Amino acid sequence: MLVDGISKDPNALGYIPFAYYKASQSKLKALPVAGGQAGAVFPSVQVVQTAQYQPLSRPLFIYVNSKFAQERPELRTFVEFYLKNARNLVNTVGYIPLPDEAYRLADIQFVRNEVGTAFNGVPEPNITVQEVLRRQTQFQASQSTSSAQK
Repeated sequence: MLVDGISKDPNALGYIPFAYYKASQSKLKALPVAGGQAGAVFPSVQVVQTAQYQPLSRPLFIYVNSKFAQERPELRTFVEFYLKNARNLVNTVGYIPLPDEAYRLADIQFVRNEVGTAFNGVPEPNITVQEVLRRQTQFQASQSTSSAQK
């Protein structure tokens, strides 16, 4: 419905998921955005994965209550299924899978029941998903080391 509404009005400007654009490129015209040092870039899988199509692209996260994941086996089973299969399933709807490292780090954090955010409540549009998860993993490691030293 969004693609139809935008494509039928020559004066329309719309913000839609990349998957919608990718599936309807013959009907739509994408606009470049200033992607930092690279200058203006058009949307593509590569510029989305490298955090250059900012601020108009973002990762899609799921947030899991760690207490419930420990108490409810069905939730734990769902998250394990999601982490194992998401990289393949996202392609079926036209989304861009996260890099393999991102799924690996998220799986490690889930198995270890590590919670928290690497964003500290502040948006950081020019950071890749891998950088976020590495930061989170490093933060958790420093917290563990700090607790062990006390």
